[in-house]
This record gives sequence, structure tokens and C-alpha cells, in this order.
Amino acid sequence: DGPELELMIGGYSDNQPDYSWLQPYESKYLKQYFYPVREIRSVKNANLKAAVNLERTADNQVFIGFNTTSVRENAKILLLAEDKILFDTITDIDPGKPFVKEIRIPKATRNRNLKTVLYSSEGEKLISYKPEELEETPMPDVAVPPKPPEEIETVEQLYLTGLRLEQFYNPSFKPEPYYLEALTRDPDNYRVNTAFGLLYLRNGIFDKAEQHLKIAVSRITNNYTKPRDGEAYYYLGLCQKYQGKYKEAYKHLYQATWSHAFHSAACFQLAQMECRDGNYEKALDHLNRSISTNTGNTNACNLKSAVLRKLGRQEEALHFSMKTRNSDPLDIWSEFEV
Repeated sequence: DGPELELMIGGYSDNQPDYSWLQPYESKYLKQYFYPVREIRSVKNANLKAAVNLERTADNQVFIGFNTTSVRENAKILLLAEDKILFDTITDIDPGKPFVKEIRIPKATRNRNLKTVLYSSEGEKLISYKPEELEETPMPDVAVPPKPPEEIETVEQLYLTGLRLEQFYNPSFKPEPYYLEALTRDPDNYRVNTAFGLLYLRNGIFDKAEQHLKIAVSRITNNYTKPRDGEAYYYLGLCQKYQGKYKEAYKHLYQATWSHAFHSAACFQLAQMECRDGNYEKALDHLNRSISTNTGNTNACNLKSAVLRKLGRQEEALHFSMKTRNSDPLDIWSEFEV
């Protein structure tokens, strides 16, 4: 055992991206770019063209540094204090030859009034940086542990507490007691039974999952109501599929396709069952529908390639699998199909 270095990267979000909710086969996308910087000590701002540093090294001195990601001949570099030019030069700069310089400035110059800019020879602003003075802001409220289930007033609060405990893992609290208390007060509650059923489903306890999901479906379809939300239908069908109850699963997954949020995922599950029975034309129809509402569902795209291959449409299969591989070079299934 020894010291640990953990390199952290991520995308801008409301909070940590791993706390976001994902629909089945949904993807969230961000782009990250990496390039080396040298000799500029630190990075205050960066884009695909350049990185810049500006830091005060003494009362009357600053350090500026620029790295570019390509060769820039006759680039112009400025250091300003408000609208007054303190430093101005023309230089050649490239990834192996950064520009760095210590520059004397008036002692009275405030950091927030400084600005440095890098221009191309054509006058395009490649990058700039202006320091900001941070304001004191109050600390956010501290997260508080949930009350015991019996002390929570409403079923909705019990449901949301359980849901939060699923989203933010806490070794001291489990969601089950909150769901159980909610069901004690409202045994047929749709949202609680759906959440509880999904919790059992994730843990492979299919009989209990099916029980709760059936209750949820029964609640939202009461008196011939057509549900607006297809979540319980989808997970009930998935649960029954896992148990080999294919006829019931097919029915409930088909019902889930009427919900846009679960259309792609449900059609993909239906396609899998049609493939199991060798009905490749029907499977292809389901896959086309699945992809129509989620072109990023690589599982559906890869299964479509396999189905086209089974139907003897080799050229189409190859084209589609190559398209999938190009969109996700790390996708093993599309690589296999190619």
C-alpha cells in the first residue's frame, strides 16, 4: 500500500453525472479533449486552439504563458490593464515552442483589470484570460439524514425519501423501510410499487418484483384507464421475460411501447423475443421502430445488423454494423458483426 493518485475528469452538470437518471439504453454525451502543455506553469483558460496562464508573481510583475495546438506564425500577444496596453509583441508559437514571459506592471494595477490575449496573424482571437475576483458566498445547506419512516407525514415524502436513498448511496439508510411504510398506508400506490418492484428486479428477486409491478399496473389501469406512464408496464414485461413467461412479457412490453419514454427499449425487448422464435422479419420491424426513437441504442443497432445477416441481406448488415462501429469504436458487438 502507498500513496494514490486519482485523475478525475468529467463534464459540466448539475452535480456529479453518476447521480443522473438514465432511461433504458439511454446515453448522455460529452466531449473531452486532451493535449500536453509545457512551461506555462498552470492553465487558467484553454480551448481547442490554445491554453493560457496569467499570474501575479510580484507587486509589479506578472507571468504570462501561451501554448498552442498548432503552428502559429506571426501571432500577436497583448497584456492589458483595462484599455491600456502594457505589453505587445509578435512571435511564432507552436506546441513545442510555447511563449512565456515575465512582465513588469504598475504596482497599483488590480488583478481584475488585467487581461492577456493571443491573436492569430489574421487577427482571429485564439484565446484570452481575465482574472476574476471571487466573491464570498454562503455555504450551501448541509444534507440532513432522513427522518425515521414512521415520522414522515405523507406517502409522497416516503417515496421520494426512498428514491433519494437509491440515488445517493448511504450505508446508514436503506430505501426499503420507507417504501414499506408507504405501502402500509397505501398498499396499491403506483409509484411506490413500481420503485419497489424495480428494486427487487435489480437484485434478481423476480417473484417479488413481479408482484409489486402487477399491483402498480393494476392501479394505473383501473377503470379502463390508459396510463400516461409506461414504466411499470416495461419493467413488468422485462421481469416476466427473465422468468421465461414470454407470452405475458410480450403483452406488457407491447403496452409499454405506447409510452415514448420506453418505446425504444420495449421494441428492442420485443425484437429479442421474436429472434428467439426465429421470426426475423418481425424482429426487424421492432428494431426499426426501436431505433426510430433512439438512434443511440447500439444494442438495437447491433441486433439489427445480426438480423439482416440472418435474412441474407449481407451488404446492408455490413453497412449498418460499420455505421455503429464508427459511432462507437469501442463497441465489441459491432466489431464482431463487421
